[in-house]
Amino acid sequence: MEEDQPTGGEEVESRLAAAEMVRGGTIDEIDASVEGARRAYDDISRRVTEQIERQLPAGNPARSGSTAGAEWLKPEAKIALGLRGK
Repeated sequence: MEEDQPTGGEEVESRLAAAEMVRGGTIDEIDASVEGARRAYDDISRRVTEQIERQLPAGNPARSGSTAGAEWLKPEAKIALGLRGK
C-alpha cells in the first residue's frame, strides 16, 4: 500500500493522538481539553475521509431512458446500443 493512502490504523492513531491531548488537574480543565481533543480528532477524521474520497472512482454514470425495450434485443444489439451512447 502506498504511504499516502489512509488505512484503518490511521484512525486508531488519530484517536490515540486526540486522547493524549486530554489533560488537567480538575474536572473543568479535563472538560476543556476534551473539547480541544474532539476538534483535533474531527479535523484529522475529516482530512482522512476527504483523502479517501479523492482516491475512490466516481462510479457508473446514471442510466439513460433511451434504452427502453432493450430487454427484447439480442446481445449484439444491446452492445451496439451501449457503444452508440459513448
